[in-house]
Amino acid sequence: MDVNDIEEEERESPTEQTALEKPVGVPHYMKNVPVKKIHHPMEKSIVPTVIVSTVFVVGGLAFGLPIVVVVTVAVMFVGLVRLFIAFCCASRLGHGFAGCTGFMSATDAFWLHDSNFNRYVAHCLFFVERGLDVRMTREIIMSRVIEKTTDDGAWAFARFTQKVVSASSGYFWVDDAEFDIEKHVFEEAKRVRTRQQLRDLVSSLMSNPLAPNKPLWEVRMIKDYGRARDTVLIVRVHHALGDGVTLVKILGNFLADNPQMLRLKPRIGGTTFPLNVFRAAVVAPLTLLTWLCTRRDYNPVSHRQPLSGKRTVGWSSSGIRYAMVDRIRQVTHCSVNDVLMAAARGAIRDYFKQHCGLHSPPDVTVNVPLDLRYEPTSMETFPELGTGFTTVNTRLPTNTEGAIPGLWAVKRRMSELKGSCDPVVMYSMIHYLMILMPSCLCRWLVRSVLRCATLRFCSLPGPERTVTLASSKLKAVTFWMDAHPDVPVAFCVFSYAGCFYVGVSADSGTIASPKVLIKGFARHLDRMYGIVSKRKIPGQERRRSSFTVERRREEIFKPSVKESTTKTTTFQINCRLHAVQDELHEISRKLEVTRMPGYSHPAEYPPVASYQNALHLRAEELKEEFVELITELRKRRTGSVAVDVEAYDHDLDGELRRPPKWTSQASRRPSLTALTTLLSTSRPLITAPQQQLYCVPSDPDLEMMRTTPEQQRALLARRNDQDYQEFYLSRNVGSKFRRDKNF
Repeated sequence: MDVNDIEEEERESPTEQTALEKPVGVPHYMKNVPVKKIHHPMEKSIVPTVIVSTVFVVGGLAFGLPIVVVVTVAVMFVGLVRLFIAFCCASRLGHGFAGCTGFMSATDAFWLHDSNFNRYVAHCLFFVERGLDVRMTREIIMSRVIEKTTDDGAWAFARFTQKVVSASSGYFWVDDAEFDIEKHVFEEAKRVRTRQQLRDLVSSLMSNPLAPNKPLWEVRMIKDYGRARDTVLIVRVHHALGDGVTLVKILGNFLADNPQMLRLKPRIGGTTFPLNVFRAAVVAPLTLLTWLCTRRDYNPVSHRQPLSGKRTVGWSSSGIRYAMVDRIRQVTHCSVNDVLMAAARGAIRDYFKQHCGLHSPPDVTVNVPLDLRYEPTSMETFPELGTGFTTVNTRLPTNTEGAIPGLWAVKRRMSELKGSCDPVVMYSMIHYLMILMPSCLCRWLVRSVLRCATLRFCSLPGPERTVTLASSKLKAVTFWMDAHPDVPVAFCVFSYAGCFYVGVSADSGTIASPKVLIKGFARHLDRMYGIVSKRKIPGQERRRSSFTVERRREEIFKPSVKESTTKTTTFQINCRLHAVQDELHEISRKLEVTRMPGYSHPAEYPPVASYQNALHLRAEELKEEFVELITELRKRRTGSVAVDVEAYDHDLDGELRRPPKWTSQASRRPSLTALTTLLSTSRPLITAPQQQLYCVPSDPDLEMMRTTPEQQRALLARRNDQDYQEFYLSRNVGSKFRRDKNF
C-alpha cells in the first residue's frame, strides 16, 4: 500500500482535513509512562513466573476445581430443563422438536444481545469489475449457496433462509416461509459515486440493525462506482449466522466461479484444545476473578467518558503486498498475524505521539478474536455455520520504542496468549453462563471484561487466488468485524490474492477520521520492511551468483603452480579489490545517469527499469566478491582463522543477542552499511602489503586488470624481469608508491 494513495484520499474531504489538523487535547489523567529498558527473555528471571503459576495451580485445585464441578452439574440439569421447555414451546408454535436442529446454541445466542438488537453485524465490501448486475448476483447466490444440498439431501446452509424466533427457553432457528431473495439482494437506493459517499453509507449502516423478522443477512449493490465504474457489493452478515472463517470458506469454495477448496488452519484449536480445556477447568474461576479486577485503559482514546455510538470507517485504497509482510515474517521468525498487529501497534503509538502529545504512551489493551475450531480434515465438504471463535484481551506494547523491538514484544505476548487457557476460559464462560444465568447478567459480566480494551484487532485469511463472480473479477475485499460498544477503535485486515487490505472503524466522537491510523499502519510496515529488507533469512544459504563464486575460487584462490607464492596471490587480491571498487563507482555513475531526463539506455534492455535492475544485480555481486576478497586478505595477513561468517550472520538475525567476543579484530566481517559508505568515497580501500611495490592503479592498470586471468598471470610471472619493471613504473608516473628491497 502506498502512503501517497492515502494522502490523495485526504484531499477528497475538506471537512475531514480540518478535523485532522485539529489536535486532540490530552486529558488531565493521561501522563507519559517512563521508558523501560528492553531485556532479552533469557536474561529475565523465571522465579516470578514460577511463583504465579504455583499460586494459580494451588488456588485452582483448592477453590476453582470444586466450583467447576458444581457448575458442570448445574449446567447439565438446567440444560435438560431448557430442552423440555423448548420442546413444549416448539410444539405449541408448530415447528416440531426444535431441540434437535433449530435450537440456537448459547454461544450463538450471546451475539444477539447488545444495547440494540443485532448490533454484532460484520460488514464487507466487494469491489467487482464492471458487468455484474443484481439479477446475476441473485442467481449465483441462490444456486451456489442457498439451494446447495448435502449428500443426504439436506440444505447445506439452511440458516440463510431461517429467521430467529424467541421463546421462553432461548432462541430458535425457524424456516422463513416468506423468504424472498429480492429482499436480501437488492440495489442501493442512494446514488454512490465517490469514495466519501461510500464511506458515509457504510458508516450509517453500522449504526442500523438488521431486520429481526427475516434471515440475518443482506447484500446491497452499488453500480458505476468510481472512475472505473466498478460494482460494489456491501455484504452484511450477523455473527449469530456465521463467523468470518465460515463465510470466507463459502466465498472461496462455493460462491466463486473457480472454487479453491480453502482449508483455513485455526490458530488456537486443533490438537492442543483438549489440554487447554483441562487447564481451564482448574483455573477458570481465578482467571475470571482476575479479569473482573482488571482496570480499564485510561488514555486519550479510551476513558470513562461514554462513546457517541456512531462509527466512522476507512479503508486502504490499494493492497499491501504479501511479499513485503512475508519478508518481515521470515527474517524475524514471527507469524503474519504478529507482523500485522505490530503495524497496528505502531499506528496507535504514532497517533498518541502526533495528535495527543505523548512521547511515551502507555501500553493499551486489545481485543483479539481467536478461532477455536479443530483443524479441518480433507473429508470436510461443507463448513458448519455458527460461531467458532472467542474474544480475549491482551496487552499491546505501545510503550516499546522501535519497530523491531515492538514486533518482538507483540510476538512474545501473542505466544503467551496462544499457549494459555484464556481463550477456552472465555468461550466456556460465555457458553455456561448463558445457560445458567439470565442473559442480562451474562452480558454484564462479559462486557465488564471486554470493555477494558482500547482497540480490537482482527485478521482474516482469504482466497489466495483471484476470485471471479459471474465472470467478473473480484478486485479487492475489505471488511469490518463487529466492534464492542465500549471499544473505540477496530483494525480489520483481510488477505486476498497476494495482498492485504486494511479496514479501520472508530467512534466518531473519539477519532474523526480513521485514515490517520491507516496511514500510520502503512508507514510502520514500510519502516519494518526497510530494516529487514537487507537482512538474510535465518537458516537460508547466502545467495551468490555463479560469476562471483567462479571468479573467487578459480581466479584468486586457485592460482597456477608458477604463482602459488603468498606474495603474488596477495598482490593479485589487492589489484582485484581496486578493480571491484572502480566498477562499483562506474555502476553508481550509470545509475545516476539513468535518473536524468532524456536518458537513452542500451537496446538490450527495453525498459529503463530492466537496465536499472541489471545494474543493481551486478552491484550486489561485486559487494559479495568484495567481502570475500577482504576476508581472505585479512586471513593471509594475520595468519589466523576467521570467524565463521555464515554462523555470525545467523546469530545476528532474530531477537537481541549479546555482542560476541572477538579474538581478533582482523577476523571481523564488515557490515554492508559500512561497506557502502566506503565504496562511495574516492579513496582507495586497501593498503598495499608492506614488502611490495604499491601504487594506486591508473587507467591503463585497470585495463590490464580487466584482461583475462591468463594474461594477468603471464604479466605477474615476469615481475623479476627488468623490462617489465621499467614498463610498469613508466605507466604510473605521478602516483605514490614505495619500493620493496627485494623488488
